[in-house]
Amino acid sequence: MVEEIKYYNPSCNADNIAEIVTEWVREIITTSSKVISKGEISAAKDVDIRRSLKVKFGDYLLREASDYCTFPGCSQMLYVMNDGKMQYVYEVAVIDKSKKIDLTNIIAMCPRCQGFYDVKRTRKNVQAMKRIKKLLFNRSNAEIRMSEETFERGIVAVISGIEKLKPNELIDISFEPKSIDKKIDAKKYLHLYNEVRMNVSQYFVAVRRILESLNDDGTIDFESLQNQMRMVYKKLVKSRVDAYQIFDEICKKLEKATLQDRLYCQILVCYFIQSCEVFDETTE
Repeated sequence: MVEEIKYYNPSCNADNIAEIVTEWVREIITTSSKVISKGEISAAKDVDIRRSLKVKFGDYLLREASDYCTFPGCSQMLYVMNDGKMQYVYEVAVIDKSKKIDLTNIIAMCPRCQGFYDVKRTRKNVQAMKRIKKLLFNRSNAEIRMSEETFERGIVAVISGIEKLKPNELIDISFEPKSIDKKIDAKKYLHLYNEVRMNVSQYFVAVRRILESLNDDGTIDFESLQNQMRMVYKKLVKSRVDAYQIFDEICKKLEKATLQDRLYCQILVCYFIQSCEVFDETTE
């Protein structure tokens, strides 16, 4: 063995061979450890964190996202069918890495969008994902079936609260009802589209019945109510915010004005989206 080592180190002999080989091993280990950059170590940690979050919260996040990628503009399903069996293909994204990692700060995405989001973690993208997460999180927490009596009381309270507000300048325009499909771009705002569609399908008829009853007995002026909702929407459009922000801001205004549960406020806003006062028809 000494002769073999001498080929690489002529000073090698029986007395120092152990020292030379030990030094070589030390150099190999040191060199190998330097090859792994801090970025690669960080990326490896991120993978471990996402894997842990998927095990702990994966089922919840998939239900929250309705099995669709949550990144704006993507409508990729988070599963594939393999031999008739459903196989989930998704990643857990940490929305804001400067914040605590908990259920309010993680969301499900398709692998491609998660990778893109990790690279393009701009302030704009982070804010957009925060709005989407807030919408989905609120919806998930509100999915406790309400009795008809509780539902009606909440809606009436919201409407009564609006009616007690000081009158603002009204917009004297007549609007034709438009369907959800024509008012919200499902490709661009998939989760808002699903949220509105779900609330409309479940509550639209009940809300209309309540509104008509209150209008007939003189409790509210329905036309005035429509105009107020339209005016709030128009002001937000002028500020050039996106559909998620418009929906969130109108719900927030109702919640603050009426001091009622946010779920009722969202249901009422969804009613006015369907009935024509919030969001204009999209252009192809």
